[in-house]
Amino acid sequence: MQNSLIVVIFIFFQLHSLNGRDIAENMPSREKPPHIIFIIADDLGWNDVGFHGSNQIPTPNIDALAYNGLILNNYYVNPICTPSRSALMTGKYPIHTGMQHRVLYGAEPRGLPLNETLLPQHLQRLGYSTHIVGKWHLGSYKLEYTPTFRGFESHIGYWTGHHDYFDHTAVENPYWGLDMRRGVDVAWDLHGQYSTKIFTEESEKLINNYNSSKPLFLYIAHAAVHSGNPYNPLPAPDNTVAKFSNIANYQRRKYAAMVSELDDSVGRVVAALKNKKMLKNSIIIFTTDNGGPADGFNLNAASNWPLRGTKNTSVKGSTYNGDWDGWYGPSGHEGRQRYDIGQILGSKANRAISSVMTTATPESVRKTRHAAIIRCGEKLSSEARFSNCKPLKEPCLFNIVNDPCERENLASSFPTVLKHLEELITVINKTVVPPSNLPWDEKGNPANWGNTWTNFGDSE
Repeated sequence: MQNSLIVVIFIFFQLHSLNGRDIAENMPSREKPPHIIFIIADDLGWNDVGFHGSNQIPTPNIDALAYNGLILNNYYVNPICTPSRSALMTGKYPIHTGMQHRVLYGAEPRGLPLNETLLPQHLQRLGYSTHIVGKWHLGSYKLEYTPTFRGFESHIGYWTGHHDYFDHTAVENPYWGLDMRRGVDVAWDLHGQYSTKIFTEESEKLINNYNSSKPLFLYIAHAAVHSGNPYNPLPAPDNTVAKFSNIANYQRRKYAAMVSELDDSVGRVVAALKNKKMLKNSIIIFTTDNGGPADGFNLNAASNWPLRGTKNTSVKGSTYNGDWDGWYGPSGHEGRQRYDIGQILGSKANRAISSVMTTATPESVRKTRHAAIIRCGEKLSSEARFSNCKPLKEPCLFNIVNDPCERENLASSFPTVLKHLEELITVINKTVVPPSNLPWDEKGNPANWGNTWTNFGDSE
């Protein structure tokens, strides 16, 4: 597993029990179960938000959640999409559901096992109304695997792992097809509209039209900032890209625009909750599914600096092997960019939060940001190498409290600790379910279905 970008939990209410059923059944009549707004970014890097220390891409709304909420710096996720999302939906490690190897592809005849009860199904039993906006990526070859058959009452979004943000097609070479749904129907009418804006507007609509006497679970699973298709890997509105002329690398500039659109979405959702008078009794969670693909990996331009590596691997920022130890992405400290605290305090999110509680001050922002930044001592560079650690060849052991950037392999210095961990792994391995990955089925080729990704298994 690898370290996530962040989990920010923004809580306005106090629970009287750690058991969800007890909360629902025993809560005094004057207290209502909280609304839960779960926002998950896709492939966002550790260093792509301002409160982790970068000055390059302003994220005032995300930062406002961090400074007024809780930052979980010891939160870990899987290194790729499907395993992380399956863990979120089931509460189980992917090794116990068969979802641990590779992502799920649109032409694969499989999905998250149907015998698993998912988070929205549990919440429905507690009286929640449940809705999903955005990415699913947990199976769609039969309708019974899709969101509105797994506990969600509505869905606008896509079933596969990525798509173009404007034409909404997904390339899984050699296959190509449209992937945008309204429920189980193809949403042809949304063609040409930017995905982040679609998902934001749908979230606002759900909140604005909501019967707030019943608790809401809204799962907002953004496409951003996953790369799109190879012909336009970093799609963003031109006017947003133009705001980042200070970033020399054009791909990074486009990526910054995608992050900016995501941040604006967060602010709009928080503002909608405030306007509907739902914010005071809400939990807002913001996270990412895995670390960012840096330095052109997956045709992306994320940054996990100063953590090692990139999406898809097992170290904290993550790296495939010792030869790629320089894959950090930009530090965000180049040039003369400054961190604008006034922008955070004046953001949509912070203004909304200020209506229900006392918000962060400039001094508390500075203190929280200082505490959230990871420091690794001597200057990192693309030539940096780390001692005797090639995970597929020999053990790697790090003291992540004193060495958060995993630069000093302690395996030979602490053989007893290493032996204990190996014994734990042996025990865990006995509980592992075989991975469920299957070869692609030609029947899943969108060309067979009007050039749309669809539930091809239901035709059997």
